[in-house]
Amino acid sequence: MGKFNIKRDINIKAPIEKVWDISYNKFSEVDRWLTAVPKSTGTNPKMAEDTNCERQCTPNVKGFGKTQEALEFVDEKKKTLRYRILKGTPGFVKSATNTWTLSEIAGGTKIQMNTEMEVKGLLGFLMGGVLKGQMPKVLDEALEDLKHYAEHDQPHPRKLKAAEKWAKKNLKKAA
Repeated sequence: MGKFNIKRDINIKAPIEKVWDISYNKFSEVDRWLTAVPKSTGTNPKMAEDTNCERQCTPNVKGFGKTQEALEFVDEKKKTLRYRILKGTPGFVKSATNTWTLSEIAGGTKIQMNTEMEVKGLLGFLMGGVLKGQMPKVLDEALEDLKHYAEHDQPHPRKLKAAEKWAKKNLKKAA
């Protein structure tokens, strides 16, 4: 299987600066809007094109543990960023990056997402196809979540429901 790319895009009825603010300036605050991540912490950029930012995410995506993600490229002018998942992927994933490119369109912003993954070993050979099959749904949901958050200034109803379920589950664990 080796390497594979998954490309997705969506049009958002919100100004490019607003979408950039959510995706880059508030890089570590992805738990505010992303259904797949009930909790995130980390650092946000301190200046333009700052790549010295990391976030730790507690995802609710099957096969992924707590992830550590780091920005590795930012072009403020072209509204492009790329981050790498450093820890938390399934053991057969050798590398995973996600590149987001925002562009102005009539009535808002188009965001293009390019996820690149490389799998390794026999398990990667066996499970890579399953992962490649699951990722489009995960990425589509993420883009829908971002669209809703940017357009309505509140999380997608799916995110609110998932957050409530996650909170109840963790309340039971604490008791």
